[in-house]
This record gives sequence, C-alpha cells and structure tokens, in this order.
Amino acid sequence: MNRSSLKFGFIAKIKNYCSTSIKGDLLGGITSAFVALPTAMAFGLSSGLGVSAGLYGSIFAGFFAALLGGAVLQITGPTGPGAVIIASLVPNLSVSDVFTVVVLSGCIQILFGLSRLGKFIEYIPYPVISGFMTGVAALIVKEQLPSLMTDSRLFVVVFFIIVLCFLSAKYVPQIPAAMVPVILGITVSLIFKHNLPMIGGFAVGIPTLQFSIYSLFERIPQLLVPAFSLALLCSIDSLLTASILDSLQQGVSPHDSNRELIGQGMGNIMSGMFGGLSAAGATIRSIANVKAGARTRISGMIHSFVLLLLVLFAGGIGNYIPKVVLSGVILYIAITIVDYNNLKRIPATPIADVIVMLVTIVLTVITGLLQAIVVAFFLSSILFMIKMTQLEVQRVSLEGHFPVKERQKILPFSKKIVLFEIKGALFFGSSPQLVKELSQFTESKVVILKMYAVLVIDQTGLKVLEMLSVEANSSGVILLVSGVSEQIKKSLDRASITTLIGEDHFFPHPMEAIKRALEIVQG
Repeated sequence: MNRSSLKFGFIAKIKNYCSTSIKGDLLGGITSAFVALPTAMAFGLSSGLGVSAGLYGSIFAGFFAALLGGAVLQITGPTGPGAVIIASLVPNLSVSDVFTVVVLSGCIQILFGLSRLGKFIEYIPYPVISGFMTGVAALIVKEQLPSLMTDSRLFVVVFFIIVLCFLSAKYVPQIPAAMVPVILGITVSLIFKHNLPMIGGFAVGIPTLQFSIYSLFERIPQLLVPAFSLALLCSIDSLLTASILDSLQQGVSPHDSNRELIGQGMGNIMSGMFGGLSAAGATIRSIANVKAGARTRISGMIHSFVLLLLVLFAGGIGNYIPKVVLSGVILYIAITIVDYNNLKRIPATPIADVIVMLVTIVLTVITGLLQAIVVAFFLSSILFMIKMTQLEVQRVSLEGHFPVKERQKILPFSKKIVLFEIKGALFFGSSPQLVKELSQFTESKVVILKMYAVLVIDQTGLKVLEMLSVEANSSGVILLVSGVSEQIKKSLDRASITTLIGEDHFFPHPMEAIKRALEIVQG
C-alpha cells in the first residue's frame, strides 16, 4: 500500500469519526468531567493528599486507561476503595512512598493483565463484592463522622449538603448531583465572605514528577503488600464497572478484561508518577458518559483534557470551595456506594450468601479491605463446597409422567421400573450419597436415572456410575439414563462408561427412557 492510499484512508476515518461519533464523545467527555470534578476533589481531600492528587488521578489515569484499556466507554478516576487504602497509608508513609505504592500497584495490574487473570478476578462471588462495597461505604463514614460530631453546626451543614445532593439527583438529573453543593458553596463564599476553612487553590500548571526509579527499587519490600492490595481492589472495582457498562451499551463489543487491566495499570503508573491518587473504573462517571451519547474511547480522553484545562486555568476556584462541602459530597458518595438492592433481598437470599456478605462488611471495617476480601472469598468457597455435596437423589413416580387416563395401565409395571431424579454435582463429596440412595434397586427390572440437573461430575462420580452399572448387570437389572448434558456425556464417553451401560441406553428425554423400559418389562 503506497503512502497516498494510507493518507486518504486516514482522512476517510477522520471524516467518518467526525460525522458519526465526535458529538457524542464531546458531550460524554464534558459531562463525565463535571461529574468527576467534585468527586475527585472529595476523594483527594479525604485521602490526606489534597484535592490536587484527586484531580491528577482523574487526569492521568483517566487518559491512559481510556487510551489503552479494554472497556471503551469506561471513565477512570479515584474511587472509594482506593481512597480508603491511600488514607490508611498517609499517616505511616512519606508522600513519596505513597505515590510509589500507586506506581507499584499499576505495575502489578499490568502483570495481572499480561498473565490473563482478568477473567479469574471476575469470578469473585457477588456476595463478596456486595459486602466489600458496603464495607467501603461504612469505612468512609467512620472516617468522616468523628470530626462532624464535635461541631453540631458543621453536622447540620453536612446533612443539608447530603440532602441537597439527593434532591438534585432526583429533580435536576441533567446536573451532576455533587456539583450542586460545590456551586452553592462557591456562591455563598463569594457573596457572604464567610470565614470558613477552604480547600485552597489547586496546584496550577503541569505537575512535576513525584517519583524516582531509585526509591521504587529501594522500597519494594516494604511497599509491595499495600501495592498488591491496591492493585487487586482497583482491578475488582474496574472490572465490576466494566461489566455494568456492558449491560448498558447496545451494539458495542463487551469489554476485554485483560486489556482493561493493562490500561488501568498504565493509568495508575502515570498517576503515581505525577502525584495523583490511585484510580479505577468509576461507575457513576462511566454511566454519565454512556448516557450523554459517548461512542468511542476518545470520550474518556476528552474527560481528562477538560479536567486538565480546569486545573490549568481555574485552579484558584479552590479558594472559594468550603471544606465542609466536600465532606458532605464524600458522605453522599459513601451512601450511594452501599448495595441497597442486595440488602433488600436478604430475606430471600440463601443463608450462606448472607453470611459471606455480612462477614465481608464487618471485616472490611475492622481488619482492612484486602483481608476482608481474602477471608470472605475462602469462606464463600468453603460454603460452596458444602452446598455442592448436597446431592439430591429422589425416587420419582412413574405414573406422574402419564395422563390420568393412562395411569391405570401403567400401575402393574410400577414396581418393575424405578425412576430416580438426580440433582446437583456428582463428585467425590456427594458420590457416597448416590450409592446409598440407589443400593435398593436390585428388586426392579429397570432403573432409570434422570440426570438433566446434574451439573458437574468428577472422577469419583464416574467411578460410582461404573460400579452401579456393573452391579446392575450382575443383578440382571437394566440401567437407562436420560437427560445427560453434552459436557457430562463427553466425560462418560472418555471414561468408557457409555460403552459399559450401552449407547442405546441413553435417551435425551425421560419419556423416551420410560417407553423403552415399558417395552423391556412387557416383553
């Protein structure tokens, strides 16, 4: 292909983008930037690193995650889990070390992506995720309340700001809810000149490098654990948001988990290098981007560019934003993080899932985010294993498969044909139960196993079926099998159990097996 063809092809792509996507991307990028502005400032302030760190996190991580990530319309910036971890590090580490942790966490996220761990992270059970998010909300409230409880007037103002945010979200959805109290706070400061503590001006200009390779290699042993915690939690947060966005987008390919982790990792590396907070895919900002009409990843880069312009040319506005406003905003965000839908469903939720969720919430508040997720994940796995061993083997009425008029004809054969329905996982933990339940079938002429609800079978389960088949043959009993899934049938084929039972003894539907059984006992 010659250079002229490449040039015209590039121009054609630009024209096509301008005609189909640029309007939506501009609206999405600008809208999500104004949604991100108060949120980034609030998380920056609550982390202890200042509002500039929150804004730089949105700018740098937001740009590079949009450019390189696998979730096209996802907006990246500081979020609750990351801000909570950073806040716990600030009292114990130097500022340089905190930013080194952010850089290290980005490197670990890239390793996650290159190792193709994205899909595995998505397998974390939802009760763990739900409890984790509610626990993060509780942590944020726990950090903010002590300073508010000492001043009743401050408490009333913050309560008013939270109510204002909710009213704005309900009645003026076109304006980001968190922006309303910020605008009101600026207006009050300018008009009434109240002597309230302000957040102070943003650092105006391009940020300087806050990180050195030397400090990275020198401090890795001390900083690796918090960096891993940050990487894991930000990865979970990002992939959860990406999954939510997939359900909202029409005609857009699902996100690429591994590429998204690489993009998020590069975003956090750049954010940490230039003094920004750790970042992850942000649900509210990303939904705002989609609903505003964004079409491509350029919308995320526009979001970062708009925030950069605000930092460069409107940094002094921070001198007019009262700190109490951002305290109210951060508490509003905490309240919205809580998984209310899952809490409402507790009465109808399996007790094992409720236990996992509640343990996650409590451990998140008491021990920390990473410890909570690890313990809850293992607890969830143990409870799942216990549930899997609960194999249900039930003798089913033969007559119930026939119309009422025909049941009388079937009755004489009901003792010669035994029908068992098996539900659950047929593996080492549940196989003894199957042997016990089916040990009485030697009186019958035909035994039918309905296995449509058998989801999993392991080597022990295969061995049990083999033993049952051998015992049936030695006792003169014919074993028929119905409703076996394609996956389990392949396992039976590989283990030669299909041959042992007989290929012609397998039927897709129970009625076909019953008709064959009737033919056997009748003649």
